[in-house]
Amino acid sequence: MSLDHPIHPATVHWPIAFLSLGYGLDLLYGATTYMKVPYLVNTFAYSMPDIGKASYYLHVLGVLTTIPSAATGAAQLRKIYSNGGLYEADGQTMRKKMKIGLIHAAMNDMVLAAGVWTWWSRHNENYAVPGAMNIFISMLMLPALLWSANLGGTMVYNYGAGLNIGKVAKKSQKGMD
Repeated sequence: MSLDHPIHPATVHWPIAFLSLGYGLDLLYGATTYMKVPYLVNTFAYSMPDIGKASYYLHVLGVLTTIPSAATGAAQLRKIYSNGGLYEADGQTMRKKMKIGLIHAAMNDMVLAAGVWTWWSRHNENYAVPGAMNIFISMLMLPALLWSANLGGTMVYNYGAGLNIGKVAKKSQKGMD
């Protein structure tokens, strides 16, 4: 595998899974302990310490797996930029692919910063207690993460970012001539 190979689409699944589960468990914790939703209290009250601890470790894993994903995403965005620049030929209109890529990167940076803060704010709390601010941040970051993942999917499926379809076939055909 060359350094040129687009591995970002393959690395994003881990941080999406870990962080969405971490934020989701924080929300479950908040709905059970702060909002005291009766069904949730009856179902999960005894599991709150485990849910809080699982949420903490999911945030840690999410942050750790985001690092290679962010690095490969930055490399992929840089390649998109080098293949066509920031603007259309008119010099004023930003290329749609670049606009989506920059929004996607900014959203992911925000989600990563929130994940780091969540980890840091809870690392001395016996890992199990997401505070009100952690739960509020999870309410904001879970939809932001999922929207950003959708933007990444748009980059791949609508604009072909990270795909090398046909390049291998062309190389092998040259050798056959």
